[in-house]
Amino acid sequence: MSITELGNIKRKVNSRPKAKMIDIDEITRNDLNHYKMNDIDELKASISYYGLLKPLEVYQTEDGDFMLLGGHRRHLALVDLVNEGTIEPEVSCLIYAKPTDEVTEKLQIHMSNAQRLETNEEKQLVVNDLLECLEKDPTIKEAGVLTRKWIGGFIGCSERTAQKFINISKGIEDEPLNNEEKPEKEKKEKIKGTKDIVKILEKTNQSISDIFIGLPEEVKQC
Repeated sequence: MSITELGNIKRKVNSRPKAKMIDIDEITRNDLNHYKMNDIDELKASISYYGLLKPLEVYQTEDGDFMLLGGHRRHLALVDLVNEGTIEPEVSCLIYAKPTDEVTEKLQIHMSNAQRLETNEEKQLVVNDLLECLEKDPTIKEAGVLTRKWIGGFIGCSERTAQKFINISKGIEDEPLNNEEKPEKEKKEKIKGTKDIVKILEKTNQSISDIFIGLPEEVKQC
């Protein structure tokens, strides 16, 4: 699944956000976000130099404050910069409609963090969560789209790699993939076996030719 396809899902889940400047103190971090908050100092330096290139993604809560959906690292960096007096407290945000349920909210958080995962451990946690969301609400995945393709779009990997993470989540070892090529090791073994057979046939044919050449002419005619 490409970034474009993820964007299409996001528009279906929560369309037409409104842009607005919001005071940083009115924005609350989302407890459903479990992504690592690393490289904050580098992000602060980037925002100080270039400004906030990508708005925070939020929705308005019942008490009037705003809950984060996307941009938790940016939010941390912005809070520090505001406290240091480097930038003004009003920051650029995209306001989405409040998610209808926890599954939808989790899905939006994962979409906002798509392609940012660094380690296999992080990817495995996301796959576990996505499978749990899918079990609770199968309609979050478009009908006909393979689960491994759908998940691969979130964690930025091929369908084959996504399937490995899925297998680990389900406690399955080396499950063959339907409608896909066999693993590379098996392919190499198959190629090697084919070459061995070809060599044997070539050797056998040569032996038959040598025998044939040594026969009397009348036998050859027969």
